[in-house]
Amino acid sequence: MKKHIKDFNIGIAFSGGGIRAILFHSGVLHNLARHGLLENIKVISSVSGGSIFVGLLYSMNNGRWPTSKEYMINIFPFLRQIFCNLSIARYWYHHLANPLYWNYLPKRANFLGVTLRELWNIKGNLNELPEYPKWFIAATVSKNGKKWVFNRDYIGSKELGFAKPEDTALSEAIAASTAYPGIVGPFQLKTKKYTWYKDIPYSNSDKNKIVQPDNSIYYFYDGGLFDNLGCDSLFKKFGEELIDEIDSIIVSDACAPLSQEWFSKWKPLSRTKKMVDMILVNTDILRIRWMREYIEKNRSLGVLYRIDRHADELIPSHKKHLFKDSAFMSKDQLNVVRNLKTHLKKVSPAEFKYTIRNGYETAFIENRLYFDYYRNKSRTDL
Repeated sequence: MKKHIKDFNIGIAFSGGGIRAILFHSGVLHNLARHGLLENIKVISSVSGGSIFVGLLYSMNNGRWPTSKEYMINIFPFLRQIFCNLSIARYWYHHLANPLYWNYLPKRANFLGVTLRELWNIKGNLNELPEYPKWFIAATVSKNGKKWVFNRDYIGSKELGFAKPEDTALSEAIAASTAYPGIVGPFQLKTKKYTWYKDIPYSNSDKNKIVQPDNSIYYFYDGGLFDNLGCDSLFKKFGEELIDEIDSIIVSDACAPLSQEWFSKWKPLSRTKKMVDMILVNTDILRIRWMREYIEKNRSLGVLYRIDRHADELIPSHKKHLFKDSAFMSKDQLNVVRNLKTHLKKVSPAEFKYTIRNGYETAFIENRLYFDYYRNKSRTDL
């Protein structure tokens, strides 16, 4: 049984959670990069904020998944400037308030794709992505609540069929994955520009026939409505067997606990958001339960990093000796992370520092607990 993490072909899942997720995932990758593990990542699966995060990485690294060295040198040092100064939400709101952009009001999620392209420079098409690592960007089909996948080789779902991505923009796929109900979504995809097939691969044969779309436009919501952990694409059957390309799974979970505040009757959008959050949290609880069961049965094959957990919660008393050389963030610092809402606004320097640190420390603790490779490594300050 493998215990050296560098022996694994890793599939990594990035959850939703807006800017909080983007920051937490940044810290997780910083730890993995410090230990030279980004080269082991063979498959990526993402939803919502996790999709924006991966898109930004490709944007900052000339359209390629970064090596560990590239992440440390070309990406991580510049993240603070982006996250503390550039607000996706502000750009999106201000442009939609301009009459010149009112044609986007019925398709606000599509304008989110424009925002990602113009503000964060997430450009290019799906079919221009590198072959490896494979990247599955998930959205939720409004018609049936099932998963829809965007990737380099195809777009589609089992229920509606598959097509080549043609000139589908990467920013549009990410926007569909991030199309939060009510405020942003749904994302609209015109079906006539594609040739649809029943299965993958999309060759026209007796076993894989051309199918006709049942609507001129397909509508998609945030991928988190189906799977907010973002890990479904890493399994042949969820929680049972990994896909062939990988033999280990990392899940970076930055989903927030449900707010305990009452919504205002004068704010209808807050009611919608609260109902969606309840769906996401309950879905997340089930997925986490299944993931924990999978990891407990296959301890050397998977690890789950969860946001806003203090070191005292993560480290069992009988293993505290493994961390005697490490100093971790305080509970007051962790409260900054816990109070960070799900949004796409710019963040304060404190929110940036402590959320990234939480991701870094969580990855370090979980990996040291379960992989021998980390046992002789110090935490190393950010």
